[in-house]
Amino acid sequence: VLMANVVLRITRAMGYKLMDRTLLALRVVKFKDSEHGLDIQRVWSSSFTDPDDYWAALDTDVAADTTILFSFKADLPLEAFPAPFWSIRSYTIMPLLDFDGEVLNATQPHYPWPGRTRLQGGTNDGAFPDFLLVGPIPFTVEPQLQTPGAYTEITFVFSILQEVSAVVELSVRLEVKGPEGFVFLDKCFGSPFNPAFTKCTGYRNTATLVTIQPRLRGAGIVVILLAYNPRITPQPNYWSTAVFTDDPNQYVRYSSQLSYEIIGMPVLFKGNNQLGESASGFFTFSPVRPSPSPL
Repeated sequence: VLMANVVLRITRAMGYKLMDRTLLALRVVKFKDSEHGLDIQRVWSSSFTDPDDYWAALDTDVAADTTILFSFKADLPLEAFPAPFWSIRSYTIMPLLDFDGEVLNATQPHYPWPGRTRLQGGTNDGAFPDFLLVGPIPFTVEPQLQTPGAYTEITFVFSILQEVSAVVELSVRLEVKGPEGFVFLDKCFGSPFNPAFTKCTGYRNTATLVTIQPRLRGAGIVVILLAYNPRITPQPNYWSTAVFTDDPNQYVRYSSQLSYEIIGMPVLFKGNNQLGESASGFFTFSPVRPSPSPL
């Protein structure tokens, strides 16, 4: 049971910035007007400019086994921190006592409750996990050929500046998905082989890369993948990359990037347009890239 006047203390996960005076009671809970905000007086926090804690005083009792719902605003972190947990604790502000233990004042003063003892009651022991923050994985795509239907090498360059790591699994999975029409080879690694990965498995327009170690980090990670181009430029025409750690269905990094156009070689035919006439015809080709030899 949480009694009226009990103070709730919410400690942010690392990287968040709490917003003052943004508390909103949503279900089965009511807070005292003007009795909530950031811990700017540093009752618990170490900084008054960017406190770790938000406090709020209950206006009514909350029965045991009751689910309450409230919200407040916060700026999200610029990067995903390891072990992101929120803590919630409850405190009773004790009466003011004299040296003999007699109650001098039983009313509850305003924050920061000067001269009063704060008796901790309930706590979640920091066992409330943060929601997942998905970071970006910037990448570039450079094909060897843009010819329709051509077998080609595609060079991908990734950047994962903040390490991602698996706790349960023995590897990290990097999934590269192309527009409809691209077809990766079953064994899709090209040369030179990137030693950070143990294998690449292609299936239709998706290539799955598995790391040797249960972590992945680096700037300019280069992998060359083998695939067939589609016959025409797909619509929509985007590549996407995603990194998975312990949960096979939830990525922890994700980005998308515009793909390249499929460019065929322009051909012009000229000939006799008379019906039944036997004549020569001429094809004029316009190469899309230089010839590999002078002949």
